[in-house]
Amino acid sequence: MTVILICHVTEEKRGDDTFFRPLVKGGSKDMINQVADLMGYYFAENNQRVLNFNPTDKWLGKNSASIEPLLIPHLDNEPDYFATVLDKAMNKIITLSEAQVQARQDFETIKQAIETIETPDQVNGLGKNLKKLQSQSHYAMAKTLMNLPNKQRLNQQVSQRVKNQPLNQLRRTMRVSATTLESFRLFQTSDWFTYEKLVEDWTGEREFDPIMVRGSSFHEIIENWKDYKNTDDLIENKGWQWHKNQLQPIAENEQLTGVAEVKGTMDITLPNGEIITVVGVVDRLDSYEATEYKTTENFNTDKYQSSVQWRIYCLIFGLKKVTYKVACVDKNNPVNILAFEQVEFNAYEGMQQEIEVLLNDFVNFCKEYGFYKQIGLEAHKQ
Repeated sequence: MTVILICHVTEEKRGDDTFFRPLVKGGSKDMINQVADLMGYYFAENNQRVLNFNPTDKWLGKNSASIEPLLIPHLDNEPDYFATVLDKAMNKIITLSEAQVQARQDFETIKQAIETIETPDQVNGLGKNLKKLQSQSHYAMAKTLMNLPNKQRLNQQVSQRVKNQPLNQLRRTMRVSATTLESFRLFQTSDWFTYEKLVEDWTGEREFDPIMVRGSSFHEIIENWKDYKNTDDLIENKGWQWHKNQLQPIAENEQLTGVAEVKGTMDITLPNGEIITVVGVVDRLDSYEATEYKTTENFNTDKYQSSVQWRIYCLIFGLKKVTYKVACVDKNNPVNILAFEQVEFNAYEGMQQEIEVLLNDFVNFCKEYGFYKQIGLEAHKQ
């Protein structure tokens, strides 16, 4: 059964521009964004009715079936028109899903081969098969290599081979971290995140961010609880003092499976053919799920749902789900934990297209305003 939701839009001002969002209240909006296979904007253009599923800088969209903008005929002329469109779209999505299953099977085959690797030449021999896989499989290969006994020796050998290549043989791409891209998204969408604040974040003029340090302190204690559980009533880390009796039930209930502090990258091609490497470091990675630890004085699910961070992690690591675990602290006593909240977000079709649109805007903005360092082009600016 196919469910179609139709709703009005609400207008959101971004300077002189107007952005259109579905007029849906509460948590229903987030649920629709995550589970919908297609999301389009219906409007009139040149006296014709148009339905566009592509995300743009004016409206939300999700186009997992790569449908071109549709000119909608009158209902009396083609009463079954949209049923035909949906049938084609669903068939394409199913075909893509089958391709993903095959990619997983290919990955398992390569994973078995990786476990027998002894030399860099054997790594190179896997190249042709690796090209068939998506970025998550490349990451999985790296994760498997991390567990090999000869990891250090292999890394040294492969690094030396790369170092000895002529500079012109090494591909250069632009780079951006998930954190930098999130600050750009906030600048685009939030009145409080001004251009001046963006400059502070990107140029390092704001040397000390106590909120980030507090979150890092909380996370480090949770990850290394065995080193702190026998301390006195106050636990000090990174200049912050926490109450042991508040941290203890949180830390001891955490199931710390997987790997902590994992870095990954993914190359994304922009519409003009340029390549940008997106970089992310996830707090804890376990198979196809990840966990991020945060602290806040004002817990708001929408803040985390809107973030580009978890979407980037899903793309880089091939995740199905990202969970935020958030210590809610007292505004007047920022190490007094009032609650420990948890919110989960699932990967969805069309997510990469949304990231590509944001990346394209980000790169164009950096080039226009001279933020070359933020895209890794400091050495090449004119």
